[in-house]
Amino acid sequence: MKTPFSLLAWCSLLLFATAAFSQPKFSFGTETGLLFVSANDPLDPGIDYRFLALRVKPKFGAFLTRHLLVGAQAEYEFEVVNKNYPAYPDIKGLGYFVKFYPGDWERRSVFSVKICDRCATMHMFPFAGVEHNFSNRRLKNGVLTGLDQLSTQEITPEIGVGVRLGGRFYYEMSLKRSFYPGGEVPGGLYRTGTFQFYFPGKNYQKPSPDCNSSIFMGLLTCRPKGENDVFTGFGNLIIGSSLTYIWDPNSRSRNLPENHLFQEFTWNINLATDMTGSLRLGLSGMQIFTKSPDSEDGKYFLVGSFGQYNFTPRAANRNRLYFETGLFYGNYCTCGAYDPYRKDDLLYLDLGAGYSPRIWKNLYLDLGFNVYNILKKMPEKYSFTQYIVGLEYRIGK
Repeated sequence: MKTPFSLLAWCSLLLFATAAFSQPKFSFGTETGLLFVSANDPLDPGIDYRFLALRVKPKFGAFLTRHLLVGAQAEYEFEVVNKNYPAYPDIKGLGYFVKFYPGDWERRSVFSVKICDRCATMHMFPFAGVEHNFSNRRLKNGVLTGLDQLSTQEITPEIGVGVRLGGRFYYEMSLKRSFYPGGEVPGGLYRTGTFQFYFPGKNYQKPSPDCNSSIFMGLLTCRPKGENDVFTGFGNLIIGSSLTYIWDPNSRSRNLPENHLFQEFTWNINLATDMTGSLRLGLSGMQIFTKSPDSEDGKYFLVGSFGQYNFTPRAANRNRLYFETGLFYGNYCTCGAYDPYRKDDLLYLDLGAGYSPRIWKNLYLDLGFNVYNILKKMPEKYSFTQYIVGLEYRIGK
């Protein structure tokens, strides 16, 4: 049997060869999913289990024809909350996929309507596909373990519907069922969603009829206040991400006689929309990784909502100077004189400020500083601080 890496190599070669000779459209997207378990121990009702895992699956593909999309994908699944639940391994995978889009899916719109005296279209299309992945997932005697190699084959057919959100940005909803030729891991029917962005070829044509809008964006970008008075202050979608690295070369330890190096790496993802030129509301999630010789490498999380007030609303398309506040939930306890540790069910008050200049079209640089204060009474607690260096991409006006 060929290794997954050789199969990916063939798949990548096919993608680049197709790009060179037939100049197809490309697509890039990411599939995200949550696995959540909440239950009571049947033997001891006083013990409750809570478990949350996050799956991220980036995808890159190229159209061999107008209807056939072939691409490569990777998978990473990890726990973010674990209370009294058996240890969940990090699941990793590599593979490829094939999708078929029937009919005149690129240009056909289901219908068009007027929203706030402007035309908007409802662009939907069906698709079917199959994925072939290799992962380290293994289930034996009811216990999920992570192997050292990507040796478990997964074949996953899917059917779904795509919806155009705006421009070349789509959201695809699908039903999938996984089959495992080795028979060690049972497959089940599950739903997924994928945000997809298409890079068109030379012969790209917009959906027809089309007003360079969609019903989704049309509902967000205007609200009638009168016959000729249209409010257009909000209605975009801002996708942001940042990476933060903090280290302390003189961290104190309970178990080591000397100070040591403590490292903290944070990945932040957020979605937001502008309600007015001054007010932005959004959701944010942070995955925190720590490394210390005094303990095993740690993984923690914070999730929550935030609001930002922009002091430069008239120049919002060029740059933003803002104040931020929000409420977050997580398990990262910056408490005591030693390294941070895990403590479930913590609430944080977020206070911060930042500057976001435009660097190219709808792409912005995000620079900021945030302080997360633990609201729960904890011994010797102190603030969790983050400097922010990231990027934001704005969809819509």
